[in-house]
Amino acid sequence: MKRSLIILLIAAMLLPCLFLGCDNQEPEATTPVVTTPEVTTPETTTPEEEIVEPPYDGPDITPEGVLKRASVVTTGTSESELYAAQELAKYLSMKKIEVKDGAFPITLSIDETLDNDAFVITATLSGDGAGMTIAGGNERGVLYGVYKFLEELGGVRYFTPDLETVPTTDLTLKEGIVLEYTPYFESRRLNWNCVRAEADWCTKQGVNAHDGATDAKYGGLQTYGSGLFVHTLGALTETGDGLSPNPCLSLDSPEGQKNFQTTLKNLRAALEKDPTMNIASVSQNDKNEYCQCDYCKASYAYYTYHTGDVNHVDYVKNCAEKGGAAGNLLAFVNAIAEELEDEYPNLVIDTLAYNYTQAAPKNIVPRENVCIRVCSIRVCFMHPMTVCPEHKGPNNAQWTRTKLFMTDFVNWGKICDRIYVWDYTTNFRYYIAPFSNFGAIRENMKFYHENGVRGMFPQGNSQSISGEFGELRAYLLAKLMWNPYMSQEEYDRHMNEFLKAYYGAGWVYIRQFIDKTTQLVANADSCINIYEEPLQSISKEEYLANEYFFEELWSKAEAIAGDRAEYVHRSRLQWRCIQILLHPNNEDALAFAEEIEALGIRWAEGDNNNIPIYQMDPFKGLYPDLQPKPEEVPTE
Repeated sequence: MKRSLIILLIAAMLLPCLFLGCDNQEPEATTPVVTTPEVTTPETTTPEEEIVEPPYDGPDITPEGVLKRASVVTTGTSESELYAAQELAKYLSMKKIEVKDGAFPITLSIDETLDNDAFVITATLSGDGAGMTIAGGNERGVLYGVYKFLEELGGVRYFTPDLETVPTTDLTLKEGIVLEYTPYFESRRLNWNCVRAEADWCTKQGVNAHDGATDAKYGGLQTYGSGLFVHTLGALTETGDGLSPNPCLSLDSPEGQKNFQTTLKNLRAALEKDPTMNIASVSQNDKNEYCQCDYCKASYAYYTYHTGDVNHVDYVKNCAEKGGAAGNLLAFVNAIAEELEDEYPNLVIDTLAYNYTQAAPKNIVPRENVCIRVCSIRVCFMHPMTVCPEHKGPNNAQWTRTKLFMTDFVNWGKICDRIYVWDYTTNFRYYIAPFSNFGAIRENMKFYHENGVRGMFPQGNSQSISGEFGELRAYLLAKLMWNPYMSQEEYDRHMNEFLKAYYGAGWVYIRQFIDKTTQLVANADSCINIYEEPLQSISKEEYLANEYFFEELWSKAEAIAGDRAEYVHRSRLQWRCIQILLHPNNEDALAFAEEIEALGIRWAEGDNNNIPIYQMDPFKGLYPDLQPKPEEVPTE
């Protein structure tokens, strides 16, 4: 008898291993594992046998506030309000909440006492006045209220334009204010390739400036108009294009006056052609050459502002004015803004604080209808700006430039109350290599809002699909623009939810890759810009020390990715890029280049001809056999 009991006990212990495989254990996650709803995508097929539940026969809303039936109505008749009602009804139905006339009323309305893009959602759960109202400060605010209500209370997630999750869990309301929100930033723009022209996704994420459709159903956008987004002075003055030397801007010179009148003419023509345009850029060309006529030189001297002991000359050649060039540009822009403000009272004229105009001037302030877009192009992007000084290493020019930027940024804030930031969130020289800035973007977004920034544009890879983490980064940046004060826990939750939905069962391995690379750059003494070499933020020695670990992570993630294998494989390209640096091999390099070309992925921002990576620095020295022969190099 005892022997039989022992045999039965051993069998009971071994049985789970026979079904699950005792050897196949996942590594412990480095971050909390969150539970997300089951992923639904357009490719998902329906079960062969659907379980039909009996029709619900209770109240529209339970005493606990669980919504069972709803009637969606709108007090307005605009295309966007009707679209908002349609979208709400659609997602409620997907959540198995019955939508029918006469049920618990959800009313959509515009409340002009609220700020633009703001909303307030209130509910009365019982009595004659039972119902819920989603009120927006404008048409966009109503739409944002609908989408954020579904997200916050209904668990709906809009991960990418092609990937959403809609759980059928209960949607529970509370008495009084259900949800309210006022935007932190008046302008929220993204240009990552995966979302830049996706109007539906941008609207669901609260992005109000993008390159997608401008249909009336989206409630309007912040729009620059065709060709007037940035580097416009060449075209507006008819002296060149966005890469031409900058024209004379002195209002005291005949040439400067001619450029002023030409700019006014072209701006008026653009405004007449596109009445929806509500912001226009009158900004320097992307060229560090500016006028040296006597009139402009006198202007530079007048507007010079000395910011302290940090030398501007070390980062922009011949930039000895320390604010003078910015003052000369701002005087020109102010005059344009003054001319147009009566005709177009809602129009904002924006210009750049960029390279040789980064330093704020003295003896001039921007007009009320002028916006300054401060560009962070020369800061460290691996450490949060607030802690970057702790990482000052030997000969660390990037640290000095970060300190300089923060000084100039604060000085602009002293004279301007409409500052936007043009930020940078990828490696523009090597789009495919890892760019481990996930430990910095949250802190930087908070820093910007704390210092009065009213608009954000985190620029990314806009030219092709990503071979790195473009989709994840776009999602997180949209969330951060919506709430720059989110905690580390909330940030981790957003990241984990995305990774699980986008990469499938092996997402935890990819999270470990992100965590380890983020840790390595955080501990580095050097500061990194957006044109770094692939082995600069994480050294060759560090990659080699972690090579087996990283390879195992990606292999395991890809092996169990299921229908997400394509996404895992494409994001793994960043690790393969590092491997062809660590272990040069002509055959591997050629195969890698062919795959990148087949996928339509760009190597770099300036890669107009999709030059293979083995022909780019620092790869050239590793692959001499794959370089073009002298006679094959095209001549200019």
